[in-house]
Amino acid sequence: MNAVVAGAIHRRGTVASTWPGEITQEGERTRGRFPGRADQVSAARAFLREALASHPCRWEAELVVSELATNALRHTKSGEGDGWLLEICSTADWVIVTLTDAGSSDTPQARRPALDAVSGRGLVIIDELAAAWGYTRRHRQATVWVLLRREEVRPPAAVPA
Repeated sequence: MNAVVAGAIHRRGTVASTWPGEITQEGERTRGRFPGRADQVSAARAFLREALASHPCRWEAELVVSELATNALRHTKSGEGDGWLLEICSTADWVIVTLTDAGSSDTPQARRPALDAVSGRGLVIIDELAAAWGYTRRHRQATVWVLLRREEVRPPAAVPA
């Protein structure tokens, strides 16, 4: 059975009724499977950098991959060795980053952590960067996807010398 058990779509903090599956029919796709180890977060970022070498959304997509892979390790059984599947689909105007992990009983939510918290900001960051994001659950797996659009990408702030 391939039915979606649970899912939600977010557009800048609101829930929408459809996910952008139809736009993934076009574009270039790249897939990679990563073991459930902490060192694979940087390997996933390197994989994305190669796939999106000159794409205007590359910096944001790299941050999204880092956050999603870290969440997969911390909050699902992917960190127990099951690993995760990363898919990148892109055109000149947009990128969709999709990460499928071993699943969790928790619902992915952008929560505002306490100011002195050392973690918990990943989905808040994604919510700010993304044109839309959401998740689906099938069987024991969860898939989180993030849509980045070229026209909404802001260049990173300059770092003072």
